[in-house]
Amino acid sequence: MDDKLLAQLRALCAEPGHDDGKPRRGERRRRDSGDRKLRQLCGAVSRTVGLALGASSDPLLNACWVDGVEPAPDASRLRVRVQTLDGVDVKAFVAALRSATPWLRTEVAASLQRKRTPHLVVEWAGPTPRP
Repeated sequence: MDDKLLAQLRALCAEPGHDDGKPRRGERRRRDSGDRKLRQLCGAVSRTVGLALGASSDPLLNACWVDGVEPAPDASRLRVRVQTLDGVDVKAFVAALRSATPWLRTEVAASLQRKRTPHLVVEWAGPTPRP
């Protein structure tokens, strides 16, 4: 350790130890673990809902994709944004999406290893213009 740094440490504390100035072990990991787990959950739900929509027998649901999943407000309720191509009948699509929400939650429950399955708030994110 540098003499100048050692002198500064002695001025700041009564007894400098060998680990002064270093972050506590595991401190960063504990602070970020909740956010990391929430991002993992959102990613898993996004993949599962996307696969379920692709495997749906409804042609309206078959032609859409997951735009994003975010907590609303926490991990017990997730907002799933779904997009379609431009030209889809919006009322019919939203009605099909609402009727499919319990089925989508069942698919999410089957794919996740959690005590409680999050509630899904599925909403239409808007059309994407055709290329």
